[in-house]
Formats: sequence, structure tokens, C-alpha cells
Amino acid sequence: MTYNDVLNMRRFGAMTESKCEFDLFSLMQGPGGQPESANALFELFLKDDKGNLIDVPVLIKNFRQSGAAEGEAKTPNTAAPTPGEIGNEGWQLRRRFFVFDSVSGIDEPGGYLAKQKPRYVRWANDVKIKVTMDPTTPEAVYRPYAILDYRAGDGKTIDL
Repeated sequence: MTYNDVLNMRRFGAMTESKCEFDLFSLMQGPGGQPESANALFELFLKDDKGNLIDVPVLIKNFRQSGAAEGEAKTPNTAAPTPGEIGNEGWQLRRRFFVFDSVSGIDEPGGYLAKQKPRYVRWANDVKIKVTMDPTTPEAVYRPYAILDYRAGDGKTIDL
């Protein structure tokens, strides 16, 4: 994004979208075809103009809520943002996320230490960071949030 792009986005009624796409398989550089960051949890922060770190909440689109009460949504994060709002009060936001997970698919206690193959592996299929300008305050934005969508595959496809 250039300086002129930023100036143009501040015009009345203007909107901008920047995208960065890369192949997740290019991250798979570690042993056994797993990325070096496999099974690591991450937290996302932005630094403001005063040097303060601001935590960025994470919306996991295909989050499934176990044990939801009768009438509660089992997939609350699939709801669209409330009209006129930045988000939806029914969303379940998180602080941590992973890029690649090969541990949660292991069924047996002690299976990780025994190098048991997982039934499934999960990876971040789509990652976006949503930043919305605050129309009431010049040079201000609402709190950004990350949007993640995970996919799963057969655990037999990796070599531990």
C-alpha cells in the first residue's frame, strides 16, 4: 500500500482492501513435513503510536461450541456482523491461535510422546485481519480483529 493509497482511502465514501496471499505448504519446512511452528500457539498484537501493545482478538469462523445450552448457537461465529456494528455480540472471540496442529488428533494418553500418528491434522486455511476506520474520529480505527478458518485432513498424510 502506498502513501497515495492511504490518502485516497481517507476520502469521503472511500474504502480500501489490501490482501496478502501465500501458499501454506511453503511454511512446511520442519521435520516430517510439519512447519517449524507446528503445535505452537500465537497471540497477535499491534503497536500504537505511543508504543503500547494492543491485543488483537481472534474470530475462528468454524469454532464449534461444545455443551451449548438449548437454543444457543453451536457455531456462534458463523453469524454475520450486526448491521451498523463492527461485530456480533454472539461471537466467541479468542486470544490465541495456531497455524498447524498435529497434537489434538492423537487419541491415546501419552500418544504424543510415543510418536503416535494423529487421526487428523488441522491448519489455518484462511487468515484475515479486519481493520475498520472510525468515522467519528479522524485518524482513528476500531479495534482490529483477526478472522481465521481452519481445515482438517487425514493424519496419515504426515510423517512424524
